[in-house]
Amino acid sequence: MVFWLKEFGVSMEAFFDLGATGVPLADRIHGAWNTFSFFMILVFAVVVAVIASIVPSYWAARKDPIHAIRHR
Repeated sequence: MVFWLKEFGVSMEAFFDLGATGVPLADRIHGAWNTFSFFMILVFAVVVAVIASIVPSYWAARKDPIHAIRHR
């Protein structure tokens, strides 16, 4: 998606009439590719997923399988 935004951009006229609003925007807004930010967000998402799964994992590991399945 970022590659598409970088190459083609998004036409702001598709969302609203730029002339009527007086907003000083160009016709298109283009994205930028930042490799460091991409990898930092990826690492952050993995860390959050691991942390969020620790508590349910410990809860399930301490229970008897029959009671864990029946408990809702």
